Amino acid sequence: MHLRTLTFLITILSSGLSTSGQVYTPEQPDPLLQPWRWQAYPQLHGPGFRDVVEDANGHIWFGTDSGVKR
Repeated sequence: MHLRTLTFLITILSSGLSTSGQVYTPEQPDPLLQPWRWQAYPQLHGPGFRDVVEDANGHIWFGTDSGVKR
């Protein structure tokens, strides 16, 4: 009886020691880098577009590499 119990305990304890596991870490993509969120405007490729703002009079101003354009 003791031999069976001892064999059982050794089997259970050794099986837990022999298996190795890794902690699961989910990988979630950065939502800002998803391609469907971005749109290219070919009209803005040449001037080095940086920023856009609308003034109080409704004029649209563009900041570019070479300065500001309206």
